[in-house]
Amino acid sequence: MKKMLFILSLLYSISAVSQPLKDSLFRFSMHEAYQLGVPSGYLNTKGDTVIPINKYIYCFTDTGTNFIIVMDSNHLCHAIDLKGAFLYEVYWFDNGPDPVSEGCFRIKKEGKIGFANTKGEIIIEPRFKCSNPFYKGLARVTLECSTFQDSEHHSLMQSDKWFYINKKGGISHYK
Repeated sequence: MKKMLFILSLLYSISAVSQPLKDSLFRFSMHEAYQLGVPSGYLNTKGDTVIPINKYIYCFTDTGTNFIIVMDSNHLCHAIDLKGAFLYEVYWFDNGPDPVSEGCFRIKKEGKIGFANTKGEIIIEPRFKCSNPFYKGLARVTLECSTFQDSEHHSLMQSDKWFYINKKGGISHYK
């Protein structure tokens, strides 16, 4: 309860002293630490609960200004908008959501991989079977791929038909 009161007073202070934060969500919990399994939810700048505690098994995003990333009870990672509506599944990499690389991250829809930017906007519609993150302006992708577990947290992607795309989704060159 102390933590929730602290968050509410902090939100009030921010909005009273500076220009009000528009359309932001702040993660809150009744526990001291944020880790997998700790119930948490989201408050808006007015202190209203937008995402109640326990709706998702984990809330990854601390403060969301465009979208937030959460994990559902099926252990799928989702991007949702600031009203709680589903946007897309976030690609799971190693122990969490795909990290941002060169301003974007991998997403999934219907088993295909695409890319979204840090505003949560889809910049390349999911159409690839396998993909690596962007590196030096290019991402290695393929339409045909096999995946298999290399270790507990890491899977390998195998294909003979890799090619590279730029951040607009255009083919840059073949491997």
